[in-house]
Amino acid sequence: IGKLSQIKNLKTILYQLKTSFRKQLTKLRISNHNLLIDRGRYCSPKLPREELLCSICSEYRLEYKKHFLLDCPFYNEERNSFKLWLLVVKNINFNKLDNTKIRNLIPNSDPEFLAVFSKHVFTCMKKRNDFSSK
Repeated sequence: IGKLSQIKNLKTILYQLKTSFRKQLTKLRISNHNLLIDRGRYCSPKLPREELLCSICSEYRLEYKKHFLLDCPFYNEERNSFKLWLLVVKNINFNKLDNTKIRNLIPNSDPEFLAVFSKHVFTCMKKRNDFSSK
């Protein structure tokens, strides 16, 4: 399949997702979200790196997308649900994935995967926003 065909296929699949899920997934992909790593990078004046730590957990780690999706203990319940689905339905052991394999999952054109993954992103981002607004 050519690159253009893949893009058209992915676009078709994305439009089949629930609108709110698709929006959060797109925002995450293009760095239009509220994670400190990108908010701090583009604000004026630019925030120093040490101020881009996750404000949700107490692990003192930079709030990268990787931390948000894979590491932050605040989202363990949501992540465990997603990991279980990966293992049972897709036979993918999340704990054995390295960063490259994880990155390769995200542009996945499997409709079922994108539906579950976008719901996971939406749920975690909603939980983060609800917590931050308190």
